[in-house]
Amino acid sequence: GKDFSNSNLENKIFFGSDLRGANFENSILSGSDFSLANLENANFKNADLKFVNFYYANLTNANLSGADLTGTFIRNSNLTNTNFDGSILNKTIFDEADMPTGKAETKQYFLDCVN
Repeated sequence: GKDFSNSNLENKIFFGSDLRGANFENSILSGSDFSLANLENANFKNADLKFVNFYYANLTNANLSGADLTGTFIRNSNLTNTNFDGSILNKTIFDEADMPTGKAETKQYFLDCVN
């Protein structure tokens, strides 16, 4: 996949993009749009994903560990085996998406999630 690690990609449009296996580790992606994007096996470890739109996104096997998903909108997305370990889910909206509560660990942060 493509390497976008350690990049500032605020408010970018990735609508419908094929980003399977892409590396966004430590990147700033706040306000970006990943609607209809294929993010299977993508790495968002420790990324800034505040207010990102994941509408109908495929996040199968994606790594969101340590990511800040404050205010992020996740709707009708595939979250099969998505890793949320240690991620910040403050006012994150899960709509018609499987909220990862079954996989929650003590180091995961659910702060006022909306479902």
